[in-house]
Amino acid sequence: MDRYLILAQPAWLLLLAHGLAGPPSNANHRCGGSLGFLALRLLLLGSLLYGDYHLLRSPPKIQKEDWRAVAAYLNTHAKDDELILLRSAQIAIPFHTYPLEPRVSIWETNRMARPFADLASPYPGVWLVYWNAVGKTHVVLHEWVHPVRFEQVWGSAPLSRQWQQSPMFFLQERVDFPGVTVFHLIRRK
Repeated sequence: MDRYLILAQPAWLLLLAHGLAGPPSNANHRCGGSLGFLALRLLLLGSLLYGDYHLLRSPPKIQKEDWRAVAAYLNTHAKDDELILLRSAQIAIPFHTYPLEPRVSIWETNRMARPFADLASPYPGVWLVYWNAVGKTHVVLHEWVHPVRFEQVWGSAPLSRQWQQSPMFFLQERVDFPGVTVFHLIRRK
């Protein structure tokens, strides 16, 4: 929806400027007359067309979170007896679209009722899905993204430190997607 508003905005603003100009009157002549409003319209049109040109012609600088790739990865790599935990309830919404819903549990550090040891004890492995683990709202061009150490993401909340220090599990792998990071934890033998 946003992209349609961005593309339609120049025409809407030109229509608004034309309505403000209206028929010539005394107030119109005090503001520079019709020539002043024409210059304002041309300046407005030029700046908006310049912005639209760069929107359509330049490479995208913002990427959405790649939930489809995360769901596909979890479908192919997560075993049926492993738990998939979402770091926050907000990211459960995209998974309603993909066939992971029966296997997904939501774990919020702010509202966690059970410690990690109790939550993960029946499972041989746990997949933790972190939204924006790199601390950005969106991933901006890959060459601009600085790698973030696991400990910086992991230990950001006091209760999530339990996961890092858990004697039961160790980090098997970390997979980064645009805007999403997936951690795979395996039970120690």
